[in-house]
Amino acid sequence: MSDRVAIAVRGDVDAHTAPQLHAVIQTTLEDCSVIELDMGELGFLDSSGLSVIAGAANDLAPLGGRLLIRQPTPSLLSLLEIADMARFVDIVDQLA
Repeated sequence: MSDRVAIAVRGDVDAHTAPQLHAVIQTTLEDCSVIELDMGELGFLDSSGLSVIAGAANDLAPLGGRLLIRQPTPSLLSLLEIADMARFVDIVDQLA
Protein backbone atom coordinates (compact mmCIF):
# COMPACT_ATOMS: atom_id res chain seq x y z
CA MET A 1 0.00 0.00 0.00
CA SER A 2 1.29 3.41 -0.99
CA ASP A 3 0.98 6.28 1.42
CA ARG A 4 0.20 8.85 -1.27
CA VAL A 5 -1.05 8.87 -4.85
CA ALA A 6 -0.77 11.94 -7.09
CA ILE A 7 -3.26 12.51 -9.90
CA ALA A 8 -2.59 15.25 -12.45
CA VAL A 9 -5.82 16.89 -13.57
CA ARG A 10 -5.53 18.60 -16.96
CA GLY A 11 -8.06 20.43 -19.09
CA ASP A 12 -11.72 20.71 -18.21
CA VAL A 13 -13.60 18.75 -15.57
CA ASP A 14 -17.27 18.94 -16.43
CA ALA A 15 -20.30 16.67 -16.76
CA HIS A 16 -18.58 14.73 -19.55
CA THR A 17 -15.16 14.25 -17.93
CA ALA A 18 -15.99 14.17 -14.20
CA PRO A 19 -16.91 10.46 -14.32
CA GLN A 20 -13.39 9.69 -15.58
CA LEU A 21 -11.81 11.59 -12.69
CA HIS A 22 -14.19 9.88 -10.28
CA ALA A 23 -13.20 6.44 -11.62
CA VAL A 24 -9.48 7.19 -11.25
CA ILE A 25 -9.95 8.41 -7.68
CA GLN A 26 -12.06 5.37 -6.76
CA THR A 27 -9.32 2.99 -7.92
CA THR A 28 -6.78 4.72 -5.68
CA LEU A 29 -8.93 4.72 -2.54
CA GLU A 30 -8.02 1.12 -1.77
CA ASP A 31 -4.31 1.74 -2.10
CA CYS A 32 -3.51 4.94 -0.23
CA SER A 33 -4.45 7.25 2.59
CA VAL A 34 -3.60 10.52 0.82
CA ILE A 35 -4.77 11.50 -2.64
CA GLU A 36 -3.14 14.53 -4.19
CA LEU A 37 -4.94 16.24 -7.07
CA ASP A 38 -2.49 18.40 -9.01
CA MET A 39 -4.68 21.11 -10.53
CA GLY A 40 -1.89 23.22 -12.05
CA GLU A 41 -3.13 22.54 -15.58
CA LEU A 42 -6.86 22.67 -14.85
CA GLY A 43 -8.78 24.66 -17.43
CA PHE A 44 -12.31 24.62 -16.05
CA LEU A 45 -14.21 22.85 -13.30
CA ASP A 46 -17.99 22.87 -12.92
CA SER A 47 -20.31 21.50 -10.27
CA SER A 48 -19.76 17.94 -11.54
CA GLY A 49 -16.04 18.25 -10.84
CA LEU A 50 -16.71 19.90 -7.50
CA SER A 51 -18.93 16.94 -6.61
CA VAL A 52 -16.10 14.52 -7.44
CA ILE A 53 -13.73 16.45 -5.16
CA ALA A 54 -16.32 16.51 -2.35
CA GLY A 55 -16.97 12.79 -2.77
CA ALA A 56 -13.27 11.96 -2.62
CA ALA A 57 -12.81 14.00 0.55
CA ASN A 58 -15.88 12.27 2.01
CA ASP A 59 -14.60 8.82 1.09
CA LEU A 60 -11.15 9.45 2.58
CA ALA A 61 -12.32 10.95 5.90
CA PRO A 62 -13.59 7.72 7.54
CA LEU A 63 -10.35 6.01 6.52
CA GLY A 64 -8.28 8.68 8.24
CA GLY A 65 -7.10 9.88 4.84
CA ARG A 66 -6.74 13.31 3.30
CA LEU A 67 -7.37 14.95 -0.04
CA LEU A 68 -4.74 17.46 -1.15
CA ILE A 69 -5.39 20.04 -3.83
CA ARG A 70 -2.05 21.11 -5.30
CA GLN A 71 -1.61 24.26 -7.40
CA PRO A 72 -5.29 25.26 -7.52
CA THR A 73 -6.12 28.03 -9.95
CA PRO A 74 -7.56 31.24 -8.49
CA SER A 75 -10.99 30.33 -9.88
CA LEU A 76 -10.83 26.87 -8.27
CA LEU A 77 -9.82 28.42 -4.94
CA SER A 78 -12.77 30.78 -5.17
CA LEU A 79 -15.13 27.92 -6.02
CA LEU A 80 -13.86 25.84 -3.08
CA GLU A 81 -14.38 28.78 -0.73
CA ILE A 82 -17.87 29.57 -2.05
CA ALA A 83 -18.88 25.92 -1.67
CA ASP A 84 -17.35 25.90 1.85
CA MET A 85 -15.13 22.99 0.84
CA ALA A 86 -11.79 24.63 1.62
CA ARG A 87 -12.07 23.28 5.16
CA PHE A 88 -12.42 19.67 3.95
CA VAL A 89 -9.37 19.56 1.68
CA ASP A 90 -5.76 20.57 2.15
CA ILE A 91 -4.67 23.25 -0.30
CA VAL A 92 -0.95 23.40 -1.08
CA ASP A 93 1.26 25.31 -3.52
CA GLN A 94 -1.25 27.92 -4.59
CA LEU A 95 -0.72 29.50 -8.00
CA ALA A 96 -0.20 33.24 -8.03
